[in-house]
Amino acid sequence: MNGLGHRSTNTQTSRAGAAAKWTLHQQHVPFTSWMRTAQSPQSCCQRGSRTPSSKHASATTSLTPSSCPGPHAAPPLAPHPTPDPTTPSEQLHIPQLVAHAQPQPRPQPPGHGPLEASRRTVLLSAGAVAAAAAAAAGPLVLPSASSAAALSGRPPPEMGFEPRVVEFTLSNGLHFIVLPRRNAPVVACHTYANVGAWNESPGCTGMAHLLEHMAFKGTPRVGSVDFRREAPLLDALDEAFYELRDAKAAVAAGGPGGAGPTRVSTLRARLRSLQEAAAGLAVPNAFGAALQRAGGSGLNATTSHDQTRYFVSLPSNKLELWMALEAERFRAPVFRELYSEKSVIEEERRLRVDNSPMGRYQQEFALASLANNYRRPIIGFEQDFEAIGRREVQAFFDRFYGPANLTIAIVGDADPRDVRRMAERYWGGWQGPPGYQVLPRGTTTATAAAAAGGAAAWARPALESPWGNGEQDPRPEAFLSGSRTFLRAPARSGPAVLLGYYRPPLSSREGVVLDVLADVLAGGRTSRLVSELVLSGKALSASLVSAYPGELHAGLSLVYGVPRDGEGPESVAGLLQQQLAALVEGGVRPDELARVQRAVRAGLLAAAQSNSAMAAALASYHVSTGSWRGLVSELDVVTQLRASELRDVAERVFAPDNCFTGYVLKA
Repeated sequence: MNGLGHRSTNTQTSRAGAAAKWTLHQQHVPFTSWMRTAQSPQSCCQRGSRTPSSKHASATTSLTPSSCPGPHAAPPLAPHPTPDPTTPSEQLHIPQLVAHAQPQPRPQPPGHGPLEASRRTVLLSAGAVAAAAAAAAGPLVLPSASSAAALSGRPPPEMGFEPRVVEFTLSNGLHFIVLPRRNAPVVACHTYANVGAWNESPGCTGMAHLLEHMAFKGTPRVGSVDFRREAPLLDALDEAFYELRDAKAAVAAGGPGGAGPTRVSTLRARLRSLQEAAAGLAVPNAFGAALQRAGGSGLNATTSHDQTRYFVSLPSNKLELWMALEAERFRAPVFRELYSEKSVIEEERRLRVDNSPMGRYQQEFALASLANNYRRPIIGFEQDFEAIGRREVQAFFDRFYGPANLTIAIVGDADPRDVRRMAERYWGGWQGPPGYQVLPRGTTTATAAAAAGGAAAWARPALESPWGNGEQDPRPEAFLSGSRTFLRAPARSGPAVLLGYYRPPLSSREGVVLDVLADVLAGGRTSRLVSELVLSGKALSASLVSAYPGELHAGLSLVYGVPRDGEGPESVAGLLQQQLAALVEGGVRPDELARVQRAVRAGLLAAAQSNSAMAAALASYHVSTGSWRGLVSELDVVTQLRASELRDVAERVFAPDNCFTGYVLKA
């Protein structure tokens, strides 16, 4: 074994087992009739190869990541599954039906800013941000039927969706949340996988993000001209990759003379040749094209440290088509185009990190300021990512992508009884990879409370330790020993300052308090940092995000500032710290708390007008807090907060000795 791991030697494994497994899956999925009646192509946005933001980026650092597969060794590489030859031929016609649908240009994904957004950012999407900003700027103007109720703290009529929410869990653990809305014949479908970059093993960083890309590459029946011919080429591609990986490792280790580089060149040429041959049997974007032809729009996905999200909107009479395709891609994925997609992501890293001073700095700040898994970049360390092949991708998928780790929210013109029938048909027979790891939704405490008590008993848990129940201390050893200022590094994007304050998971009640404090400090033009520093001309920029890099585990609340021209980062750091000290000393004013309460209610009201925003909120809160009722519970908590509780949390989190400071100097 070398430093990059073993090359697979298991390519002679019988295909009979894989074929049998495929047969059990495919007998439940008669796609053909839907595909033949799919609507003609419409203008829509489809998800494709994406450029991640600096939030996702990684830089090569002096910290050498350990080699993949890490402590959870990947099993021997198995061949790709082959459809059973006795299957009715019409069920294998999907590639022919979608092949003529040309791939469309697709936009950048939503929500990938430089700082990880908390679950409430999901709630404030689809127009709710504007409502919240309006609330911050002055008197709140809501639709007349609900204005008085919203301002008084009583839920307006439009927010009375709770009795209409139907949720159920299949015997395999897959959870569904359905909110019927009959105002238009459309549905929004969101699938949330309770797995993200946090769950990656050392040496295998970038895996969750890569799997998000791979989920759009199809199955044996979706995305292939002839999978019987394609599968052996994909197997040969895997073998060529691992041979090339081992040859490169041997050269790096000082292997024999000129023979090593020559072998590397030969293997690279072989890999390219196999990629070209396999591409000739693949149908690009077949999954997206099928949904586009059915009238789908907004097809996309995002990866965070905490979860991976897949979503689309489409006509309600195509819901069963989506259900079948969605089950197909998780039950029988084919990681075709894996190695070419890796090249796309590697180029994204070079663009967003290697050639971006601020992107590089943000990654170095995370590495220096955090001791837990949040320090890892979502896009992966370069050395780790280069070593990833199908064996590692399959191992990660098999470890985490089981039904009990998925939550599906459907909002719109859908009958919950029909949804359950479809769910049982397409998902019910799937038990997931053998021995996959079931992850808790939200904190373990929140999940247990939701399971034990149901709707009435669900509540945000109190913390039993400063960093959350069972949480690792996020502070690095250097910080604990007194080193609390980092990287006075020059950059073209400087000067700037990052103030990282250590905080517990945001799925606790304390997390709600921190969200409110973030709004008081940086939520709109009347917030303290914006009005006192930016609008007054004392600083060019000032902002705060309560969840960095994620929210399910202990991490940072991050304050960011840019000084005026001619001044250094120390000046704006002092101004920011003065504002935080004033908050701790004087507390939150009643008018500030009222403004935030109005903004949160406005956000929920605005989200309720959008199928997609509501599906995102229901799924996100269920995964993040243990129940979709966290969406309403948060509003209740915000309404009931007292100034003393806000002050206590501010004093604890924004303490000067709880801050890790990063300076960016002008290059």
